[in-house]
Amino acid sequence: GRDDLVFAENLALYGWTGLPLPPYSNANPWFKENGIDLKGKHACDVAELSGAEFPGRKHTALADAKGVALGFIALISRGAPNPFLTH
Repeated sequence: GRDDLVFAENLALYGWTGLPLPPYSNANPWFKENGIDLKGKHACDVAELSGAEFPGRKHTALADAKGVALGFIALISRGAPNPFLTH
């Protein structure tokens, strides 16, 4: 999804303006190409939909991020192309 927009909004909320945001990449198309349709789902759903166990309490930033990472790991370990490798 577009959590980068939420991140930018939170920075502005706290008055931290002018800070550069890291590059943004939407992982949803990659997951869909690899059999996981995330439409209407949340970050906390990625791990379980990918066949991994969710690591904590849902809808908390760190656990949700870990769940997404575990989703990538699960699919890559089953043969999906690794989107983090440059060719």
